[in-house]
Amino acid sequence: MWRGPGGARHAHFLRQVDRFHAAWREALLPRVFAGDTLGAADHARLPRFAHVEQPGADVVPRVALGFLALAWPTLLALGLGLLWLGRPRLS
Repeated sequence: MWRGPGGARHAHFLRQVDRFHAAWREALLPRVFAGDTLGAADHARLPRFAHVEQPGADVVPRVALGFLALAWPTLLALGLGLLWLGRPRLS
């Protein structure tokens, strides 16, 4: 599910990239300095990056704030409009 951009989401992604980069260095640098080559079996054991979305508990407050920022003016306009029009009649 696409959750949109944002500073917190981007920071979460960058932390994952940093951890992957560290794991990649740990796996490859000793081999590079030793002059070893990589075979197919070695390649299969290399770390792979897998993006993990932020936990829902981190996203809910931001989404709720955005929802309230949209709902409050809408409800205010609706209430003022109903007051201006007078009480709706059901007949």
